[in-house]
Amino acid sequence: MAKNSFDLKKLIQEVKAMGAGGELLGLDVGQGSVKICQISGTAAKPKISRFCILPFPESSFVSGEVQLRDEVIATIQEALSKGGFSARKVVMGIKGALTTSRRLTVPEGTKDEIEDHVMWESEQYVPFDIDDAIISHSLIAKKDEGTVDIMMAAASIEAVEARQLLMTDAGLKPFCVDLEVFALSNALEAIVGPKKLEVISKEGAVIIDIGAQTTKVVVFRNLAPMFTKEIEWGGELITEEIQSQMSLNFEEAEALKKSEENGDPLPEEVTIITNNCLDKLLAELKTTLNFFLTASVEERIAHCFITGGSSLLPALKDVLAEILEMEVQYLNPLDHLDFDKKNFTSSLIRDFNSCGAVSLGLAIRGKLR
Repeated sequence: MAKNSFDLKKLIQEVKAMGAGGELLGLDVGQGSVKICQISGTAAKPKISRFCILPFPESSFVSGEVQLRDEVIATIQEALSKGGFSARKVVMGIKGALTTSRRLTVPEGTKDEIEDHVMWESEQYVPFDIDDAIISHSLIAKKDEGTVDIMMAAASIEAVEARQLLMTDAGLKPFCVDLEVFALSNALEAIVGPKKLEVISKEGAVIIDIGAQTTKVVVFRNLAPMFTKEIEWGGELITEEIQSQMSLNFEEAEALKKSEENGDPLPEEVTIITNNCLDKLLAELKTTLNFFLTASVEERIAHCFITGGSSLLPALKDVLAEILEMEVQYLNPLDHLDFDKKNFTSSLIRDFNSCGAVSLGLAIRGKLR
């Protein structure tokens, strides 16, 4: 039987003593960079105090696993210093093969009975050793005929403890660890506000976060994530193709890929490489969403939001809108939320709007505890 807690007694006692008050950090550790967001206020009305994004040294991660631990910790500490963060209480995201989430329908019952059903149902879906898993769930909705829909989340104890240790070694105080796909849902709720959220929630929305190595997909409906998936595709794959086909180093290839962001025209050869790589992502996205819609005929999707550093790739927004046959919007947090303007330059606003959603959602998760 899977476990739903793990033996870090001292840490758990410290977390309980912290509470959810004061300012919180959301820590998004990606393959290519660390993003840290500090918020105050409440989950319903957050104020973004500070933000910092710093790249990790090359080869810091391989297939999602930390390879250069000292360098990763040093980069996190540098970001904390550079960003001028006062808070140290942190919510950190987790993703990858040692995590999973799934919508389940189980018999209605008491809290303990539902938990038992979730634990037994989860065994057939958790893709790693169930005896070393932390299982959590939240109620989505009651259904007819005595059943309820729940969203199950699981992570390996080893992966969670590794994240906790990484935070403490960087001088932070772990508050909780959450799946990054759920952080995106929290960010959406805060960004669009309660009135618009009600409409979006009824009509259905998909959030697509396109990062350096992976793309996260979240279908949001009835005020909850209904479907989540991580796709093994990210913007660094384009950089690697440019590097290989044009005989450049990584930094030169990355600069060429971002030519338009810097006001320069995109070379034709780079455009061809980018479009060929994007075709693979778009095909995978279409397959993923068609699978969800086929499996859940009653669950329609009317809205699409994109975020992540690679969401700014040329023509991606327009092509995605054509394929999905709906309007595609950037999930720009600072266009809608209050933030401390003295701590944000124009370039930092751009960075936060494109890359800050997960770190924002993680910090909000701490306010929801």
